[in-house]
Order: sequence, then C-alpha cells, then structure tokens
Amino acid sequence: MPEEKFFDTGTVMLNYLDDGSASAEPLVMLHGGAWRWQEYLPLIPTLSQRWHIYAMDLRVNGRSGWVAERYRLEDFTEDTVAFIKQLGAPVVIVGHSLGGAIALMTAARFPERVKALII
Repeated sequence: MPEEKFFDTGTVMLNYLDDGSASAEPLVMLHGGAWRWQEYLPLIPTLSQRWHIYAMDLRVNGRSGWVAERYRLEDFTEDTVAFIKQLGAPVVIVGHSLGGAIALMTAARFPERVKALII
C-alpha cells in the first residue's frame, strides 16, 4: 500500500512515497524543478506492479524540508546519494528535468549503486 514517509539525510528531512513490494527492485523517481513526487502519480500504479517505487520530494519541494542557501545541484545530489545508500541495493533512477540532472550526477558519484538511468 502506498505510504508517504520521511528520510533524514543528516542535513534535511526528505518526504517520499514508498509503494510496491519490498522484494521488488528499487526505482527512485526524481521530479522536475518546482514540482513534487506527485508529478509521477499517473505512472506509479503501473510501475509499482514491477518495481518498489521511491518517489522523492527534493529539498524545498513538496513536504521536504528547507535548508537556507543550500539549493545547488550538488546539494540535491548529496540528498539522493544518502537516500540510495540507506536502501542497501542498486537502483534504477528516473529523472525528469532537474531530476534528470540530479540522476546523472548521482550516477557519476555513486556508480556502484545505480544500475540504470531513465532521463
């Protein structure tokens, strides 16, 4: 059953949707700028039949926290790397617009945990 949760990166609290079977492969979804995880609502019901969905609100978006003057691509990437580390398994990342840039930077920084990118 879909459930919104929070993850503490050590710098900021990130809101995300957790949906799908715990035994399914993880699919991390990163929205575009000034959006939130709900950007992917039309896709989630179908994708969650095959994948374990983690649809994140980037910092300062949706229900995620704010950190004064810390909104660079590197900051979003650090959050995403921290989130993926706690999942404990290689992931596929879907990124739209700003989320695509963050996905690319995450894969470059943490290639051992990123199986594939969908940009």
